[in-house]
Amino acid sequence: MQLPTAFGLVIFAYSANSKNSNKFSQDIAKMVRIIFPVVLIGSVFLYFASGYIIPFLYGEEYIPSIRMLKILLPGIVMMSFFKIINMDLAGRGKPDITIKLFLPAVLINIVLNIILIPDFGGCGAAFASTISYTLASVSILYYYMKITQLSLSDIFICKKSDINFILGLIHVSPIKR
Repeated sequence: MQLPTAFGLVIFAYSANSKNSNKFSQDIAKMVRIIFPVVLIGSVFLYFASGYIIPFLYGEEYIPSIRMLKILLPGIVMMSFFKIINMDLAGRGKPDITIKLFLPAVLINIVLNIILIPDFGGCGAAFASTISYTLASVSILYYYMKITQLSLSDIFICKKSDINFILGLIHVSPIKR
């Protein structure tokens, strides 16, 4: 969850100063296409390795938190692109949109917590958070696609140019066309 946050600050600054919002939207889509799979792969790894990692790092008394983490991971994955898009919208002078889109998710989270925590404890809270994070992320994605005219594939389907960009960052020869 920290990777999109780190990039978010940079996005905000560039978005606020961008002269070409269409080009910048393409750059944001590229960032989502690169960061989202990294977060997804990391989350899948954490899902399967958490049974070893949590007791090792925190001790046996934290074993019950493994289930909560596994329930929360899909919401964390969804929030990865929410954070990136949110910073672009804020940089465009539209931070109020995020508040309007996130408000229903917060209300649903509160209601679900009231319903689920008494019977399911921390797992109920994790489930409520995953549901609300997903709702907020889908809402902001829909709005962002509407204002930028980008499609789901523009935002999520990796392109050869993305791979070349990543390889360029690690100084490997790009893939030939």
